[in-house]
Formats: sequence, C-alpha cells, structure tokens
Amino acid sequence: MCVCAGICQLRAQKSDDDPSATITFNTGRFITVSSNGRVFELVGLQPNESVDVQVYFSIQKAGRTLRIEALDGGFVSSAGNAVSVAGDGTISFRFQAGFSPGRYQVSVQDGAHEVGLQFWVLDSTNPQNNPRVLTVANPNI
Repeated sequence: MCVCAGICQLRAQKSDDDPSATITFNTGRFITVSSNGRVFELVGLQPNESVDVQVYFSIQKAGRTLRIEALDGGFVSSAGNAVSVAGDGTISFRFQAGFSPGRYQVSVQDGAHEVGLQFWVLDSTNPQNNPRVLTVANPNI
C-alpha cells in the first residue's frame, strides 16, 4: 500500500510496451531515456538549450495522430499540432528549454493516454538546487 499520492503513480512498473526516447544534443551526442508508461526520466539541459527528441512507441501506434505540447514553458517545434506516428512507431520533434532553472515538461497525448518527457534546466549559480538528472556526461542516475 502506498501512502504517497503523487509519487506512486510515477513509480508504476515498466512494461515492454512503454515508450523510450533518444535526446540528441547540438554536439551530436545523445542519451536514451525510458519511461514507466507515464513519465520519462529527468534530463538536464542548459538554459535555452535545444535538443532533438525521437520517441519510440510500439509499432501498433504507427499511423496514429498524437499531440505534443510544452507544459511549463520552452518551445516544441510541433506544439499544438497533430503529429502522425511513423511506420516504425516513432515521432520526432525539437524542444527548446526556457531560460529559468527548473522543470520543463512536454506532454505527448494519444487520446486519453498521455506520457510526459521531463527536462530540468540546470542552475549553475546554485547547483545544490539541481536534482539528479541524466546528462551526456552522466547518462545514468
């Protein structure tokens, strides 16, 4: 039994159908993040940094129309637009984080089902305020 309301849903067990994503930085380096079906692992970014995101769904989602939306600021290249899942089960978009340190979430919606990509703009002035995040330099948390 879980007594923590919000965190329990984030710790749902991972299944083989849960999406994964590759985050590619402007340097050409990349990291792969996984989800528990609802949220992805937290990825650290610099202020205003742009990354390319490719999300991998099961092949059964090919042809479906998804919506992508930046929830906490930042900019998604296809925000508010319908995006079709490619024949290989992928979608791609570019995300630019905001300037202020903190969490930036991107919602990917398939009807009533939603999965969230999570980014954290690192606070270089007060690094003690940063949570543990995945970065190219530290791809495992």
